[in-house]
This record gives sequence, structure tokens and C-alpha cells, in this order.
Amino acid sequence: DALFRAGKFEQAGLAYEAILEQDAENVHAARQRGYVALLSNNFPDAERYLTTAIELAPDDTDANRLLADCYTRQDKFSLAAPRWRAAGEDAYAAVFETIGDEPYQIEGDIGRPPWLQMDTSPLVEVSLNGGPPQNFAFYTNVASVGMSAAVAREAGLTAVAEVTLDYLDPPQTMYYGVLDSFRLGGIEVRNIP
Repeated sequence: DALFRAGKFEQAGLAYEAILEQDAENVHAARQRGYVALLSNNFPDAERYLTTAIELAPDDTDANRLLADCYTRQDKFSLAAPRWRAAGEDAYAAVFETIGDEPYQIEGDIGRPPWLQMDTSPLVEVSLNGGPPQNFAFYTNVASVGMSAAVAREAGLTAVAEVTLDYLDPPQTMYYGVLDSFRLGGIEVRNIP
């Protein structure tokens, strides 16, 4: 654990493997070895070790959360959903159950919309669910598409889950759903969280 905390992940992984060779039922070592694999995007090893940890301790919230993340990163949403639920993340589970096994279906080859703005954030026009063009700003560090309640209603979206963000003052409610269609120039992406 000291190697892991020091960021020496390769060495920590080897140490966890050595522990598992001596004690194949060590939940902590299996979970941490899976976590090390996940940090390096080695999904097969992450799945193997985290699955072992969950088989040994089905209620291990951390192992379930890590395996859910592993599946989510691979777009294996139907496998991720029950793991998110076991980790106590019911909102994520509901969204991934709704998406199913065919997320991000892409149609078209090239999308060249004009830039409406570059500073302070890029702005382009997109169409949601076949509706009229909408201004869309994006930030590369955000994994989901967010929009106002008014735009969501106009696009015909319904929430499948909600979460209250109580760390904000005042607390805010965030709603999750699945967007059927997102068109950017000549490219359309379907089935998007």
C-alpha cells in the first residue's frame, strides 16, 4: 500500500500479485491489483482481479465501483450497470441500463461545422434529436453532454435518474438521460448519455 500511495504503481502491482500468490483470497490485494491495472487502462487484468475481489466479497463497494468504471471506460454499459448499483450509484446504473450495449452509434464520415466562437470556449451549432440548430460549447475534460432543462424539454429528453449535488450552495439537482441523436455537421452520433 505504501508503494501504491507513493505512485509506484508497477511495483505495487507486483507486490499485490506476490500477496495473492501466498493468499489467493486476499480481497484487498485483489482489489488493489485490479485498481493498478485500471490506472494503466489494462482492462483485461483489471476485470480479472476486480472480479476476483467481488467474488470474494460481493458487497465490496470499492471493488464494485472500480469494476463499474472499468466497464464504463470500455462502453460495456450493460455490464457496468449492476456494478454501479452494487457500489450505491443508482443514478449511473439507471443511465447505463437505458443505454444498453450499442452506445455512440456513429453515422457519417466528416463533420465540419463553422466555429461560431473560439474564445473563451469553442462554440458550434448542433442538432439534438433532429431538432433545430442549437449553440453548443464543449470542454474536453467533460465526459457527458450537459444542457439546460429548457433545451432538454425542447429536444424531447426525459430524465432516467437524478442526483442532488449537496456540496453546492445551494444544493443543485442534476438529471441524467440518454440522447437519441446528436448531429454535428455531417456526423450524427446516436444513443449518448
